[in-house]
Amino acid sequence: MKKLQAFLVIMATVLIAACGGSSDNTLLNPGGGGVTTAVIATIELTASSTTLNSSASGTTKVTIFAVVKDEGNAVVPGAVVGFQTDSGSIAGIQPQTDATGTAIAELTNGADPSNRTITVTATTDGVSSTITVQVIGT
Repeated sequence: MKKLQAFLVIMATVLIAACGGSSDNTLLNPGGGGVTTAVIATIELTASSTTLNSSASGTTKVTIFAVVKDEGNAVVPGAVVGFQTDSGSIAGIQPQTDATGTAIAELTNGADPSNRTITVTATTDGVSSTITVQVIGT
């Protein structure tokens, strides 16, 4: 009985060690059914609107959607996406991609009512993409 227990402990240790992470630019995929890795290839950005009202209060919002895909064009759940903007204000409301590979942020004009173009950049694992939104109305 003790030999069987020792054997099971050794086997469990070997299996756990075999599931270790990777030191390259891959991301563990928490999709279930085993551990797989995905190399991030693209981020597809879309916006709920291409324009943003130039309200002085900065309360008007445009939702930015970032869909992360791997080299095989499959969505990548579990990737953390960083959102940045060259103007206005942006907040990640769902910075980690869900089962559809989508991360979400909200853009406002940052209480600057001037007409301009805002560039939003989304980045994960060294891959980035940009989209522009026009501030209009003043």
